[in-house]
Amino acid sequence: MILDVVPLIYSVSEAEILEWDAGKALRRYDIAIARLGVKQE
Repeated sequence: MILDVVPLIYSVSEAEILEWDAGKALRRYDIAIARLGVKQE
């Protein structure tokens, strides 16, 4: 899921995302979801 969403907002490759620690990846994911305007339940 993170690999699908984060590149829509950040210009990073999947390989770069896989090197991130979990906290950083989740923060970037949350920011990307917010910028895309997706409602999370």
